[in-house]
Amino acid sequence: MSAVQELTKALWPFAILLIGFVILQASAFLKTALGFNKKYNVLTQDEVKGAFKTGAFSVIGPAFSVVVISLTLIQLVGSAATFMRVGVIGAAAYELNLANQAAEAVGVTLGSPEITTGILTLCLFGMVLGSAPYFLNCFLTLKPMDAAMSKPKEAGKVSFTPILGLAASIGLIGRSATAQFMNGLPNISALCVGGLVTWLIMQYVKKSGKKGLNDWILAIALVCGMIVGSLVRSMIA
Repeated sequence: MSAVQELTKALWPFAILLIGFVILQASAFLKTALGFNKKYNVLTQDEVKGAFKTGAFSVIGPAFSVVVISLTLIQLVGSAATFMRVGVIGAAAYELNLANQAAEAVGVTLGSPEITTGILTLCLFGMVLGSAPYFLNCFLTLKPMDAAMSKPKEAGKVSFTPILGLAASIGLIGRSATAQFMNGLPNISALCVGGLVTWLIMQYVKKSGKKGLNDWILAIALVCGMIVGSLVRSMIA
């Protein structure tokens, strides 16, 4: 039995337990978020429904890329380890990079015959520890943010947290956009087309009043951007 198969056999019970906990945790978060929104009226019911629709549509494109990289990760560290890590974090490329770094730290290439169960365990620890700062950040920041949002509401004042969330989103999207501009013409064309499609749909919604189309903006922009980026890449290849 290979090292990957041996480790996978031992990890599956823990993988099922962990993913079960994640499902319960997500359900608890959803219930708490809806209860908080009902109490403080942060979003209207239409905005909540729109957020659900937008999230459901926008997850389709990124999910395909995660699945493709996960297939590679399964071959290298096994299905159970991949299920545990990608099922919790969702960043398959990041997890693969962490596993590679852990293996190279002991002078072994991930996926080579020299891999042992001990090295695979080291890779798994590297993947877990690499994600630890995200969890620590949640422990340190979520409770103060919760208090910062609820106090102004109780006092009848405007909370700064929506502005902070918008600023963080703009910074994240801006950083990603800047990185794409450095990756060649196909990425630039995909980014520009996605932005143009988004603006055109928003203008159409504004004139027509068909607000239901707002839920599809991100999905449509993603598809159009990917199509144009692929066409440009094939033309210059």
